[in-house]
Amino acid sequence: MTNEQILVPELKDWKKKNGDKFDLQDWIACEGNIRLAIGYSVIFWPDFIEFNDCVFIKSNFSNDNYEEWTKSDSVENYKQIEGIINHIHIIDLFAWEKQEEINYDQVIYLGNILKNIYNLKLKADFPERQIMVTFNDDLKTDDLIDYQLTFYQVENEKRKIKNGS
Repeated sequence: MTNEQILVPELKDWKKKNGDKFDLQDWIACEGNIRLAIGYSVIFWPDFIEFNDCVFIKSNFSNDNYEEWTKSDSVENYKQIEGIINHIHIIDLFAWEKQEEINYDQVIYLGNILKNIYNLKLKADFPERQIMVTFNDDLKTDDLIDYQLTFYQVENEKRKIKNGS
């Protein structure tokens, strides 16, 4: 069960003013706006693209970045390229000045929700592919920037990168 008051600490004050039945949906109706909802929709239901038998988050992908990684000495296979280009640091989804307000429980909750969403979206968009979505919630670190989500195709581990291509 989710502890809404740990995830949204100000909900406690809202409940004091509005009663115990006041919940997250009520809070969103008071504090949220359509522009933020639309903005978050691209995180919660992203567009993906295919390139060279790889799958990428469209907003993370560029040909130049892809080519740089294929030439990197530290990258051996296409699984690594997918994982690198597709990775998202959960805390980076928010403005720098707001990051100090974020706590561990919030990062873990959101990372796991995004993992579930990406699993569903990737299966819907690419039912024939075996795509692994990971979130490193077992890391146990106080540095919240280290928590990240990524995905890659399992079979791309076998696709070795040769001669920078």
